[in-house]
Amino acid sequence: MADARCPPFPYGDRRRVRRAGALAAIAALTGCHPSPGKQAAVDPATRITLQRSACYGSCPDYKVTIDGLGRVTFTTDTRPVDAVSAVHRGYAESVGVLLPGTHHARIDPGEVRKLMERAAAADFFALKPVYRANMTDAPTYAVTIAAGKATKTVTDYVGLQAGMPRAVQELEDAIDEAAGTKRWIEGTAEAIPALQAEKADFRGRDGAALMVAAARRNDVATMRRLQALGAPLTAQNGYDPLTFAAGGKAFAAARFLIGQGAARDKESLVDATHAAISANDVAMFRLLIDAGAQRLIGPREASRMLPDAARQGNLEIAQFLLGAGADLRGPAERRQYDEPPIFSAAQGGSEEDDGPAIAQRRKLVTLLLSRGANIHQCAIVCENILSSVRDPEIARMLLRAGADPKKDSNGEPLIFSTVYEGVALALIEAGTPLDMARPGDGMTVRGWATYNKWPKVLALLKARGR
Repeated sequence: MADARCPPFPYGDRRRVRRAGALAAIAALTGCHPSPGKQAAVDPATRITLQRSACYGSCPDYKVTIDGLGRVTFTTDTRPVDAVSAVHRGYAESVGVLLPGTHHARIDPGEVRKLMERAAAADFFALKPVYRANMTDAPTYAVTIAAGKATKTVTDYVGLQAGMPRAVQELEDAIDEAAGTKRWIEGTAEAIPALQAEKADFRGRDGAALMVAAARRNDVATMRRLQALGAPLTAQNGYDPLTFAAGGKAFAAARFLIGQGAARDKESLVDATHAAISANDVAMFRLLIDAGAQRLIGPREASRMLPDAARQGNLEIAQFLLGAGADLRGPAERRQYDEPPIFSAAQGGSEEDDGPAIAQRRKLVTLLLSRGANIHQCAIVCENILSSVRDPEIARMLLRAGADPKKDSNGEPLIFSTVYEGVALALIEAGTPLDMARPGDGMTVRGWATYNKWPKVLALLKARGR
């Protein structure tokens, strides 16, 4: 009886006969035979390659190859998969790999056999060579298997949307898992012995990159291990572990770094404080302030940080920054591009904000208005501050401060810019005419209320005979 794990030999219709040789090669390599017998060793010449190419962003861009003996080669020194990925690479934000270059490792050859069995089960050599969806900006993936005399590449560009079997995506992921690519892409602890085998200098770039990755994971044990190998605890080679810990809410890592003297780097301490503010991590902010950031944040730094505190609706941090001299208009270098912090504070938050969060945001808006924040200030365009407000109480505060209840930045009726019924009611209270229509398509207030399912506005319209 044949092994149940093995695919049947492809004797049958003419199309399957044409690929019999390729599948037979896989069958031989995986030890699959139509009768019982000892599994054959994987041919050392076997090659399984996965290449993931760039996107318009920071998608990991690399190639990993595993041979029949379990030797793994990972490299970012590659040519793009195709012309599309070449364009993407030209505009990519980064290579997306924490430890670029070429790295080597070994895995159990049994893992190679499992990958070949998976390829056989997916009928890999019978697949189309390319599965390409009509989309843009996505990464390109390619799997190549060289087994015996057969070589096949399957290219995947959002292939699941172009009819590609899910087994191909699963094979791609299985190759990554078997090769352990995450150690180089993300800088996991498993990268340390691999780099030691390569005799890497942990005092340089790779050590700095791994320290940042461990800090971001809040992995103090690995940070201590890297420290013993000479990896830097302070900002070096473009890597700043304290800032990454602060931005990643990795409190234990930040506390460890401060204890080891990382806070003595003034620039790093200020950057870490800004990262904590952007992450809305008050505990981290307090830790860094106590570590000395309070003495370092003057008007320029405070002005740079205030927009993030306003966006997060964080009253405590905003009060600190205003006390440090933050300009209500935001940083000077961004005023021609960005709306002032009061806009971020008023328009931020979400429908899921709980009671304390929205109460704090309201207090922050009140504070900024009391300090003289300008709700009419323009950047590239003059936006009506009410256009994106979600909270009706904040809308009323702004209306009392002189915000226009009728027209958006394009001169269109403002009520058609909101999907929030409470805000719509506040606009109506402030004088929005109920008989107006949207110039572009004739949409009425009743039609808009019906579309958005606003029962209170509809009841008000009915009561007023509209």
